[in-house]
This record gives sequence, C-alpha cells and structure tokens, in this order.
Amino acid sequence: MGQARHSPGPSEDQVLGDEDLEILKTARLEVLVEEYFLDHVSPKFRSPNPLERIPRTEMYKDHVPNREDYKHDVCLPRPDALFGYRKDNAFLQQEDLVGTISGEMTANSQGLRYPFLLVEFKGDGGHWVGARNQCMGGSATCVNIAENLNRRLKQCTSAATVDPIDSAVFSIAIRCTEARLFVSWSQDDQNYFMAEIDSFLLHRPKDYIEFYKYVHNIVDWGRGERLKRIRESLDLLQEEKRIQDKESQEKALAAAKLTSESMPETFWRHFKARRFI
Repeated sequence: MGQARHSPGPSEDQVLGDEDLEILKTARLEVLVEEYFLDHVSPKFRSPNPLERIPRTEMYKDHVPNREDYKHDVCLPRPDALFGYRKDNAFLQQEDLVGTISGEMTANSQGLRYPFLLVEFKGDGGHWVGARNQCMGGSATCVNIAENLNRRLKQCTSAATVDPIDSAVFSIAIRCTEARLFVSWSQDDQNYFMAEIDSFLLHRPKDYIEFYKYVHNIVDWGRGERLKRIRESLDLLQEEKRIQDKESQEKALAAAKLTSESMPETFWRHFKARRFI
C-alpha cells in the first residue's frame, strides 16, 4: 500500500511551505484536523465514481460483531469518515441480488456499502487510546460486513471452488499532525484483530508524502481490485439465485400439473359449473 504512485502527491518543498499544516500542529479542535485531511489528503469523489465518503453516521447495530464472552456494552461505531461504495451505481449489474441482500452489505442509513476505510480525528486534547478503540470497533464492524459476503460464498453450490473476498479493512487515527494507520481482519469468522501498520509525523515531509501514498493507494485498491472481486462474487451468487429460482418454478409447475391430473373428473365438472361473483 505504500508503493510509488503514477500521480504522486505533494513535494517536500510544498509540505514545508504548507501554512495550514503548521497551524495544525497545535489544533485544539478536531474539526480543524478533519478539514485539513479532507482538503489536502483525501481523494475527492464525484459521480459516477462508485466510491463515497460518509461523515459521522452510526453504523447498523446488526453488523457489530457479537461476542458472547464479552461482558461490556459495545457502543455503535460512528466513524468521523467512512469510505465505501455508493448504493446508486456501484453494483448496477448485480441489482437483482442486491435487492435481496442489501441489509447484509449496507453499513448505515446513508446506504454506504461494503466500507473499507474509516478515519477518526482528534484535536490537541484528544487521546490515542480513545481513537484506537474507535478504529477497532468501527473496522471490526466493517470486516463483519465483508464477511457476510464470504458466508454466502461458502454456501454457494454452483461452482466447484469459490475464493473468498479479502475482508481486510483499514483505519486511520489522526491527532493534530500525527497519524497512525491500522489494518483489521477476521480469523475463522469469529475473532477480529487489528495491527498498526505505521505511524507518521505529518510535519515531516517524508512522513507526509508516505502517508499521502498510503491513503490514495488504499482508495485505489478499494476502487479497483477489491470492487472487482466483490462484483465477481455477487455475479456468482446472482447466477446461483437465478438457477435456484428457475428450479423452484419448475418444481411448482410440476406439482401443480400433478395435482390437476390427480383430481377426479367429477370435481372439475362441479368446479366449472360454479358461478363466481
């Protein structure tokens, strides 16, 4: 994810001359940190881009991993920024299936689907522990949404082998000019893990440029390889649903035909003679 980009970000001189970044060093309000990230680091999404960013919206409770051995109440994740797929154009070719499983793929009331990146912002008074916990809860919920698709793929019978999608999710915590990047994943569809990939001091040009690359490469992955695999998986499930629906219709027609053939002729004479108003 930290590899070089074809369209690199700012130069070291641009970072050193960034007055907004200098102010950010002592920013007490997290909204200032958020505005800087969205204006200077985050990619911009305009339709018909299949990606979308949703700010500060609670994720659905049903997607929060439920651990019976966990005694504490789990707060509903409400990421400051959540990146995923638009409900109106990301899966147009799979809309027949999407209508059936939309609840499994939709993260929040804004219709965001299969999120893959979340960001939590903190001002100078914010705490890393809180930011990390928010990243952990939100990303585990995102992983669980992706695992919903893998659970369906495991039940697929129309193909000899079905590869699961990569359900890993990235999260970022930013406090003033320091950022930490995490990755989360699931093991055995039961346990959820999060590991820190790297940390960055954004007022250092090399760190800033490296962080910029990570963010844009993650978004490129979400728009490219990850989206492609999800669409392929939905295509497979949609075809299986079509086959199953056809088989069900054929069985129903056969049962109806068998029933009609077994009816006594006297029943049909009586049925035809009845007057319906």
